[in-house]
Amino acid sequence: MYNTNVLQNMYSNKVFAAGIKFYELFKLAVKPSIYKDNNSKEYLPFIEKAVIKGYTVLDIGSHKRSYFFDLFKIAKLPGRMIAFETSPGIYSYLQRMKQLLNLDNIVIEQSFDRKASLDGGNDNNTSAKDKVASATIIDFKARINVPEKGRASLDTVDHYCSVNFIIPALIKFKVEGNDLAVLLGAKDTMQKYKPQILIECSEGKVSRQTLLEAFKLLSELHYSGYFILDTIKVRLANFDFNTYQNEVLGFYCNNFFFE
Repeated sequence: MYNTNVLQNMYSNKVFAAGIKFYELFKLAVKPSIYKDNNSKEYLPFIEKAVIKGYTVLDIGSHKRSYFFDLFKIAKLPGRMIAFETSPGIYSYLQRMKQLLNLDNIVIEQSFDRKASLDGGNDNNTSAKDKVASATIIDFKARINVPEKGRASLDTVDHYCSVNFIIPALIKFKVEGNDLAVLLGAKDTMQKYKPQILIECSEGKVSRQTLLEAFKLLSELHYSGYFILDTIKVRLANFDFNTYQNEVLGFYCNNFFFE
């Protein structure tokens, strides 16, 4: 009788724990699903193609909470994704989802957002809930003077790959504003390993000059460029800002692929 009760209690506890986990997952997933955008449909196939071969992909930039849907798809593949997040709140959220869903081949790192540090973290696209404190900080933008307290390290893509013995097959950069230092910080890695490059530029936030400088840098590294139209690669030579980034017409092409 005693043994039966023990087994029943153990079973009940497992059911209760599973119920709590399901509820937490449901609660965390509902809001992102409402605000999920379709931009990833353009670049995600390129990432999946690399990860399905067992390769390592780096994804550097700010994300939304709905990003975990993409991570969940990638986690089913044999390769590895290392995602770098600038928002402490999103970083914590993605870490929690990684734990709940057992996404073993997904690594979440927190990258340091220089702009956020200088203006106190004021970002119109980031809610107050997404500005909580966090520990690990990696700066892919510059080696600026930031107090040692509250940060683990300041770094570049080149140094991160070097100290962690990482050879990426593909690197995705999200470019915002006029700062190309994050791309320059990966120059040695691009020269040495020639990973494929994905550039996602934030709509309305990236100047033509910034993109042209990025295109020039990659051209000097002997990359062939394309812009992505609904997953179709079109040679960069055919790209025209007035046609493909025309906010007046409501059309903005923001994904570029280099190999």
